[in-house]
Amino acid sequence: MSDFRVISFWATLSNKTHIPPYILCGLVSIKRAFQDRFLLLTPNTLEDHIDFDFQKRVFFFAASADKEKDELSRIVGTSDFVRFAYIAQHGGMWLDADSIVLRNFEKELQSMFSAKPIAWQCEALFAAQGPHPDIDQIKRNMIEAPRQLFGNPGECKTYLNGRNDDVSLMPSSLWDPTGNQSYSAKTWERSIASGNDLDTFLENPECAVIKLYNSSISQNDLSDLSVREFLERDTILGKLFLHIEPSIEFWVEKGEELHQGLVGEHMWPATHPYV
Repeated sequence: MSDFRVISFWATLSNKTHIPPYILCGLVSIKRAFQDRFLLLTPNTLEDHIDFDFQKRVFFFAASADKEKDELSRIVGTSDFVRFAYIAQHGGMWLDADSIVLRNFEKELQSMFSAKPIAWQCEALFAAQGPHPDIDQIKRNMIEAPRQLFGNPGECKTYLNGRNDDVSLMPSSLWDPTGNQSYSAKTWERSIASGNDLDTFLENPECAVIKLYNSSISQNDLSDLSVREFLERDTILGKLFLHIEPSIEFWVEKGEELHQGLVGEHMWPATHPYV
């Protein structure tokens, strides 16, 4: 796995100058765990790493008269495409930006790859040992579709189901903090509940990565806080990051470095033909 990369993507809405602190901390946690293997793609770097003309193709779910909703649709649609396009071309592991990595889990991936070339949990967390025709097919499905399928980009879930010869399912011990597969988009509120002991949430000591649900959590006032304010709040979500690294100053410093580089990374530059 000498050339193996861990990939994520971030773009900021054009009317935003603030990135949620748990996104910044999540990206820092990925970098902390995987070091130089981590590659964070942005709108300005996509074509440096993916052989595709993003200036000529827009990915979206449905057009909206609301400018912000329309732009968000295009950001998420592009993110959905980027993950399969990059891995179809290079291999690697995809992690959504709203993820927390508690520890490096390359050894577990290597074990899965020794049996099958694709490791799959969902479109937010998957990996391929190298370029693979199944991943390329999902990419082509997205290119051919007039608009994207939310939660099932390129019909990835439909397409990968049943391909037992090529796909290993990531064990829940790797990604489920509860240890009983009860953590999901429907139970995300537990991650921001105040005053609870971290042990009541992180019941699975083997857990390596946790998917957050930014579309839901962003409705909470946590998204408007600074990294320091966020970590000083008595929330399970903040405690998770301090469980990884107890120094608030570490997260503040690394988060600020990321924020400076990402706040101007909008999906569509002013010269883009679709603005």
